Amino acid sequence: MNRKDFYFKQKVTEAELDAAFDDVELALRALVTDLDFDGISYGLDVIQQPSPNLTVQVAAGGAYDQAGRRITIATTQNLDLAVDESALNTAVVTPGNERWLSIFLEFDRALSVPRVDGNSVTVYFHRSDSFVLNVASGGEATIGAATRPPLRGDQLLLADVRLVNGQTTIVTANISTTRRELRTYDSSLLTSGTAEYAYETARTRTVRIPFGAVVGTASYAPQFADGTYGFCGKIVTDTGKVYLDLTSYLRTGATLTGLSARVKPGAARASTNRMALQVFKKSGALVASQTQLGSTTYDDASATEQDIAIVGLTQVAAGESYFAVLTAGSTATANPDFFFHFTLTFADPGPRNY
Repeated sequence: MNRKDFYFKQKVTEAELDAAFDDVELALRALVTDLDFDGISYGLDVIQQPSPNLTVQVAAGGAYDQAGRRITIATTQNLDLAVDESALNTAVVTPGNERWLSIFLEFDRALSVPRVDGNSVTVYFHRSDSFVLNVASGGEATIGAATRPPLRGDQLLLADVRLVNGQTTIVTANISTTRRELRTYDSSLLTSGTAEYAYETARTRTVRIPFGAVVGTASYAPQFADGTYGFCGKIVTDTGKVYLDLTSYLRTGATLTGLSARVKPGAARASTNRMALQVFKKSGALVASQTQLGSTTYDDASATEQDIAIVGLTQVAAGESYFAVLTAGSTATANPDFFFHFTLTFADPGPRNY
């Protein structure tokens, strides 16, 4: 990293102070670009609205652009696709025609905290990392012949959306993630037989996902216990559920083969009163339009630490979304259930985006 050596009684200029921060920022960006680590890191899924219209939801998430700049979206965004980034109507005019829209994520700066400098000029003291969602519109053409807008060298593609004449709603079937720019390594780095890159080739992968990656509709919280349970989460509502989004791990062509959850039930329970694990393919909102994959599995009816495992899956990912559901036992309010991590197993076609 380039450095500045400020010295005693130096009269520092604005440009010199700015340059010191720039050096740090450029060093961080260089680390990302040197490792070819650009792309979508997590989240940022594009999904239909619960009540479909010509807008879509872009989920919270994070990414690094081609210049190594970190871009995060903290909350779900509603994006209008009725007009493009140039404020032009995107409707398909001619019957029998189609048009592709592309949703791009762009790095931006949000200026705030205005102050007046010594020259009576207003400057903005805070220049926070921000983002812009851009909608690019492709040309209208007969169905099957329309082309998608080209990828951009300084923005990341989140999804493409196909429109036809007379369309008034956008549903999951209209949303394509085949070109979605996930975090990726440069395939030119992959050398057959080279040990340090062997994990990037096609193979079965096992990924351990910490409990902190889940979201919940029930009460759960990371906490330190007395050393017996360690750093973990717990569910303190009877049959409360937590959800784990698996989509970012299962790119197109990957085959989901198994999933397990490391848990410690709060009590020994029987039958369907036990902790349960399920995995679903989804085409809408988090728990809407879902198809269960495999069977529901339960804990072993004891209160000992254990793995609840779903095995024998053969689901090939083709751009859909996937999530797991861990359900607490029937007496979790009185006897909280603990969970530690999930383990996902899948066959990756390689080269991998992680």
